[in-house]
Amino acid sequence: NSTLWTSAFRDQVDGSTANEATFGYELTVANSALNVPWVNVDEIVVQFASAIDIGSLDTFDFNLMGTPGSKFDPGQMDGSIPTITSATLDPSDPTAVRLTLSHFLEPADINVNVLASGLTSNGSAGTDNSVHFRSLPGDVDSSDRVLFGGDATAILPSNGAQLGDANYDFRADVDGSGRILFGDAAQVMGRLGDFLPSTPSLSPVSVSNKTTAESVGQLNRLNQNSNSVVSSELSGEIKFANRTQDIVDDTFADLFGQDKSDSTKVDVVTDGSSHTHVDNSKL
Repeated sequence: NSTLWTSAFRDQVDGSTANEATFGYELTVANSALNVPWVNVDEIVVQFASAIDIGSLDTFDFNLMGTPGSKFDPGQMDGSIPTITSATLDPSDPTAVRLTLSHFLEPADINVNVLASGLTSNGSAGTDNSVHFRSLPGDVDSSDRVLFGGDATAILPSNGAQLGDANYDFRADVDGSGRILFGDAAQVMGRLGDFLPSTPSLSPVSVSNKTTAESVGQLNRLNQNSNSVVSSELSGEIKFANRTQDIVDDTFADLFGQDKSDSTKVDVVTDGSSHTHVDNSKL
């Protein structure tokens, strides 16, 4: 979820109908192979099968672990895993816990670990669980790399489309505004070359306090072995895009019928039952 998305986008991004209140994009088995492409995700909602006892809820009942991705621009820091700054029960649904992130999701392979043994429902403790997903802002086609040919141009068929239009694409609306404009293309262009690690993080497994140290060790080994080399194909494409940046900007401005001077400035934002078990998670 993002606190910057429009309510209509948030309601419908998971396939729900208009005016059906939801918590955002739902992570399911069906979409587990798709990377999260939105540029401003700053919240994760964990929904349980039963109401959580508010007195048992604590920020330390949740954590994010994984393998950061990389940013092609040498002037930018590589992706990082956000920390959880707060965990609160949703006032309208006691089965849902909202996790506020320290910064927008960046390129990363992430596990949301729920230490449910510290949570209770009607006084009974739950079991630990983990949900896995991959985040790559701007990766419209979910190829694990942000490319001009695969992602920036994928926005063109939805130029000017808004929610409800036949050619509207939720993944192309990377800022969650409910309409696909030049600003979406600009956000993708500013991330050309960003990519995800080739070695995934740990698959979803039960993670408890006793096994956390072991999990950290495994993740550290994955970090050391992760692929940080950009392929020659990608390098060539980015070099081409860099050489023709002004031409590309002018082209997108013309295609979207918008003056370059009015386009969105692209910045990397890093500050902005008797048993309880995880039912699903939403971004």
